[in-house]
Amino acid sequence: MMHDYAMYITLYTGSLIVELEMLYSALRMNAKTKELSKFTRLLYVYTAGALCALIMTFTQGRQWTYAHAVMELAGLLVYLLLAYGSPLFISYLCGARRSDFSHVSLRSVLLNTIYILSAVMVLFNLINLYTGWIYAISADNRILPGRFFTANECIVMIQMVLMMILVAIHPNIRFKKHDLWLIAFLLFSASALSVFKNRTGYLYPIRALSLLLVYANVHLENEHIIRQNEIELRQNRLSFLIGQIQPHFVFNVLNTIYYLCDTDSETALQATRNFRLFLENSIQNTDAKETVPFEEELEYVTHYTDLEKLRFDQIEIIHDIRTSDFRIPPLTVQPLVENAIRHGLRETERGTVIISAYRDADGYVVEVKDDGIGYVDRPKNDGRRHVGIENVRNRLSIISGAKLSIEALHPRGTCARITIPYTEKGYRRAD
Repeated sequence: MMHDYAMYITLYTGSLIVELEMLYSALRMNAKTKELSKFTRLLYVYTAGALCALIMTFTQGRQWTYAHAVMELAGLLVYLLLAYGSPLFISYLCGARRSDFSHVSLRSVLLNTIYILSAVMVLFNLINLYTGWIYAISADNRILPGRFFTANECIVMIQMVLMMILVAIHPNIRFKKHDLWLIAFLLFSASALSVFKNRTGYLYPIRALSLLLVYANVHLENEHIIRQNEIELRQNRLSFLIGQIQPHFVFNVLNTIYYLCDTDSETALQATRNFRLFLENSIQNTDAKETVPFEEELEYVTHYTDLEKLRFDQIEIIHDIRTSDFRIPPLTVQPLVENAIRHGLRETERGTVIISAYRDADGYVVEVKDDGIGYVDRPKNDGRRHVGIENVRNRLSIISGAKLSIEALHPRGTCARITIPYTEKGYRRAD
């Protein structure tokens, strides 16, 4: 007898610790989804049931003043929580919705049967307070099985069988079916042990193990949702930033072509052809990409400068490319060249833009220098000058952890410098 008592205390305590740990972890999860809320409610019910079972077992045989009352209350709560928890558990695992109960189908019949059986359990246990049909408490404060004890336990077994049938016919279950069948079989076995071997203590640790299997699925699903949301957020933000730059550039190019149509139709035709080629390459190489090879970004810049030189023929473009063996976020260099041409040089008689790429101690460096009017530190909302710059800075921070710096040159000019660390994931390290 002492052996059974120690075993039950150990099993119930272990079950309670496991369920408390899962409940604590579920409450700390950042993603408050509807499914996680359902699982948390289920944990509350099962944790309370394990606690009542532990109190009930610990109180057995005690001769305290209120021991009998504690046994009565704990026993009632154990069965009521079991009656409520079983259909809650099954409907959660099988993804039951309110609509499933409103129309006639095999699935709705099974679910309604499970809930009716639980209602019968509740009714039996309320009547048991006066009849002792399921169990009674002896004078020495011990539990004695009643005439309907086996029938009460068989209800749980029937519910587990119905759950296995639900899993078999359900078309869209969130969890793997073999996991759910294993859970149903474990709970069925625990109920069978309580009926045929009078080993009720196995029900709670097996139920805790079942919850642990479900928790693993919930946790993995939750992590997957969070990861997908983060990826979508990054992609949406990248698309938004690229979208802010591309219309700005398109507007400028169309203005150039519009200007050339009145002055040089042949050159306007060539510019239109070049612009179409640029757009095709741009869409193909930047769609859903976080980085592109630097050679591709340099090709975009070349297309752009060829178009701009048609209008501003006083500008000279010099390439000083000493390395190109790295990747860079798309459309990061072109806005810097655009700023250099249109804000630094377009009002000068002659000007030069130098596009450089090299390696130094900090990483790969891309510089855009001009000898124009110079950089003036203006507020961010001063107009269109800083739109492209801020988008480049944000995109570098999102994707590569790189940085953008802009400084004035003496006596004239501006230098915009992009630095990409060697150690950044996805980029090559220096030799």
